[in-house]
Amino acid sequence: MKSTARGFTLVELMVAVLVVGILAAIAIPSYRSYVLRATRAEAKQALLARASDLERCYTRNNTYMNAAATPCPVAANLANPSVGIKYKVQAQTLAANTFVLQAVPVNGQQADNCGTFTLDDKNSRGVSGGTAPARECWSH
Repeated sequence: MKSTARGFTLVELMVAVLVVGILAAIAIPSYRSYVLRATRAEAKQALLARASDLERCYTRNNTYMNAAATPCPVAANLANPSVGIKYKVQAQTLAANTFVLQAVPVNGQQADNCGTFTLDDKNSRGVSGGTAPARECWSH
């Protein structure tokens, strides 16, 4: 009786490792790009939510500020920026008639091409500190 060896040769194993390596080299940057875009959407949503809260406060109190007689919880909360995992939302300017909100990237999100998102009381949307144009960053 003759026994035959079963299993993989070293060449077959190295080809399989090479194929997995090539697939990983393609998939990991694509996944990273997707994650950056997804968290960018969360930052825009957070800015729009804070702006909506400020507008509601302005409708009730005729000011964006937090006065003792006219409590505006969102204005008080923006004095202490809300820190998320990927963005820090804060008020750059908060006055009686105007506001400018920022979403500043932190941690791994700093690699994003959009940089810091801004939104003001006139619904003007912008970005700063990044290489991508504001229109492209706010549209995706």
